[in-house]
Amino acid sequence: MGKGCKSTSHQLFKDKARNRVDDLQSVLKESRAANVAVLEEQIHQMLREWKAELNQASPVTSLQLAPKENI
Repeated sequence: MGKGCKSTSHQLFKDKARNRVDDLQSVLKESRAANVAVLEEQIHQMLREWKAELNQASPVTSLQLAPKENI
């Protein structure tokens, strides 16, 4: 499940972020300040979520950090 899951998650985030940026650019062109603030907050929230996801320990990291047993 590992890499494929991360890749799919990453692609979904990229698609959502791209859509939000497109929306933000459109709103900026139309000078709708209230909508700009809402879209900016949505983008900031997505970035916080992505950062949290990136900071989560992966199974590989967990294995690397696990104490090695003496044989």
